[in-house]
Amino acid sequence: MAAAGAAEEAAVLAEAKALKGALRRRLAALDSTEDTDARVLPSLNAVERFFASKKYTRATFDAVKAQVQLLLSGKAGTARLSTTGPRGTTNRAPMTSTTGKRPQAVRAFVGANKPSGAADRAKDLAQVAAARAKALTKPRQTLPNYGSVKHGDGAAPPAKGRAYVPPPHLLREHQDRLARSQQRRSFAPEDAREMPTHLIEVVARAQTTGWGQVSRQEQLAAEAAERARKQAKLERQRQQKLLLDRQMEEQSEEARREAERQRAEAAELERKLQAVREAEEGEYRQKLAKMERTRGLFEEQLQERRRIEAEANEREMFDGWLEHQEALRQIAEDAEAKRLRKVAAQAEMEQTLAENAVRLEARRKEEARAREEDARLNKEHAKVLAEREARQRAEVEARKKKVEDALARGGAQQLAASMEERAREDAERAAAEQAAYQRRQDVDRAKRRRDELRRTAEQLNALDRMMDLQQRERERERREKAELGAKERREAAERRRREKDARRERRQAQAADIERQKAAMREEAMRRFVDASDMMTPLEMKIHKKVITGQSRALF
Repeated sequence: MAAAGAAEEAAVLAEAKALKGALRRRLAALDSTEDTDARVLPSLNAVERFFASKKYTRATFDAVKAQVQLLLSGKAGTARLSTTGPRGTTNRAPMTSTTGKRPQAVRAFVGANKPSGAADRAKDLAQVAAARAKALTKPRQTLPNYGSVKHGDGAAPPAKGRAYVPPPHLLREHQDRLARSQQRRSFAPEDAREMPTHLIEVVARAQTTGWGQVSRQEQLAAEAAERARKQAKLERQRQQKLLLDRQMEEQSEEARREAERQRAEAAELERKLQAVREAEEGEYRQKLAKMERTRGLFEEQLQERRRIEAEANEREMFDGWLEHQEALRQIAEDAEAKRLRKVAAQAEMEQTLAENAVRLEARRKEEARAREEDARLNKEHAKVLAEREARQRAEVEARKKKVEDALARGGAQQLAASMEERAREDAERAAAEQAAYQRRQDVDRAKRRRDELRRTAEQLNALDRMMDLQQRERERERREKAELGAKERREAAERRRREKDARRERRQAQAADIERQKAAMREEAMRRFVDASDMMTPLEMKIHKKVITGQSRALF
């Protein structure tokens, strides 16, 4: 679904860019004011508004394309078109219209020929001349720059003598908008409508991950589609050029006749305007004398206004300076409070680390005592094994002597078989006992090591949780102190005291629960010891009991 949407957006963008290029070429090739103002420029503005909307869907582009076709065909009159382009750009008023009506300047000229008196005709002719001169001297309409940003996003200009700094949230919104615009512009290749959907995905993946991640077959297919796309684009451009040439040939004769008519109207208008100028010179001299008399009064009023504005600007600058000093003082106080909080947190951290070091040293001493106890038990076990081996050797010697005596009395063969069978049984029993004891020792060591690791991990996790909790508590207190007033801070302090008491009660309850769990674990360990003691020798029972007790001390 995402790939299909991306392909559709790429195709729509490619078609919109092609339409925009065709309109720009037509605008550059035309000299007629009629086609420029009434057809091409409104069409180009409609396409530009489509790009500025950031909604590159097939439905919106089809609507824009239908509007452009209606404008270019001349069926949409200028009365339905807005004279204001995107972002405040103003379109030039057209001299002719495609609706069959004459422009405003021409209608005013026709009305001036009515027998309404010399003064009215002179006024109408002056208005017609001003409108005509403005329309003829106004420069060609320029397209808006959608990448520009108004001063401070429409904010008032900065005060005199101080540089304006835009607000951070408006600056971030503008940067995000530019980034999204750049991503949309560089997403897909131009004119991707000739490519199949899977080849568009191949090209998009190659642009993001590189051609090294695309198979050779897909590269060849993409290159073939690219060549076909370029060939289709060239053919489409050629057809557009032929169509444009035919349209230019059809419109050239009409434009020439319109230009001749306008030149004739301008000559007639110039003759009448000369008469109006001569009639208005006397009135202009009288108005000029009146303006000279009132200029002194205007100068005095202007000086007084400037003095008042200067005083207001000075007061405004002084108020801004006071606000700046207050802000600097507040920043210094915040920095000092932050430094003090940091020093307190560092001291608390050092104290926590010292306590941890003391606990670690005590644990190491406890582990050293446990290792010494294990070594002593191992020595006792070795001594017991040596005594057992000595007894076994004595028993073997006694049995051997009995065998020799039996051999001397006869029956040597039966006694030899009996002796070998008993020796093998003794060896197997001794090996089994040694293996069982070794397994128990390994299990005990593994359990002690696992318990030590678990205990260390729990202590480290508890320390991390405590540090995180302290950090969050300090951050929360800082935010509350910054946001709340005196009354709110008193209420927050009372609430924090109640929360602290509740947390202390929860910690006490948790500690009691942990103690109960420890007692239950001790009872379970002793129960397992009692259950296993039925199959142990007295020495093994003594050793295992000491191991269990040592584990309990180390664990709890």
